[in-house]
Amino acid sequence: MIESKKEMKQWIELERKIWIKRNYPSGVKKKVFRKELLFQSVLRHAEYYSNVKGASKIIGIYWKILFKIMSSRHNVMIPLNVFGKGLLIAHLQNIVVSSNSTVGRNCCLFHGTTIGISLGKDDNGKCPVIGDGVTICAGAGVFGDIQIADDVMIASNAVVVKNIETCGAVVGGVPAKIIGMNSGWNMNQFVKGIEEE
Repeated sequence: MIESKKEMKQWIELERKIWIKRNYPSGVKKKVFRKELLFQSVLRHAEYYSNVKGASKIIGIYWKILFKIMSSRHNVMIPLNVFGKGLLIAHLQNIVVSSNSTVGRNCCLFHGTTIGISLGKDDNGKCPVIGDGVTICAGAGVFGDIQIADDVMIASNAVVVKNIETCGAVVGGVPAKIIGMNSGWNMNQFVKGIEEE
C-alpha cells in the first residue's frame, strides 16, 4: 500500500519501466504514451490520495474521478490497494478484480481476466490471495477463497478454483491444474533485472 508521495513516484516509475521493457525490449528513443501506463499512474495517484492522511482532498477527488472515468472507458474494474508494487497491465481491456482480493508484487495482468469470489451455495464471500510474480494470461479467472503461490503462470482461459501451492507452476484448463513448471517468463526475475539496471 502506498504511504508517501515519494513511494508513489517510485512505484509509478518502476511500473513504467516494466511496461516499456516488456513491450519494447530493444528500447525506444522517444517518450511512450500508452493508455495502460496512464491508467496505472492514475491508479497509483488515486491510491496515494486515498491512503495518506493530510494529502489534499480536492486533488484526491480529481484523481479518483479520473480513475473512474478511465475505468469505465476501458471496461476495467480494479479497486484501489489490491495490487502490490510492480504491476504490469499488458492490455487494458475487460479486467474485473474484487476489492477483497489481495495480489502481491510484480503481477502481470492481461486483458479479459477476472479475480473474485466464486458463486455457489458454499460461497462465503472470500476472494483469492495471490502471491508475488504471478502472471495471469488473457481470459483467465481466479475465484474463491484460495491462495496462489509465487511465480505461478495462469494460462489463457484457465479457471482457478483451488489453491496452487507450487511456486513456479504453470496452470491451465477448466478447472485449472498444474500442466508444467517454469514457463520461461518470470515476473519477479524480470523486475529484479530492471531494478538492478
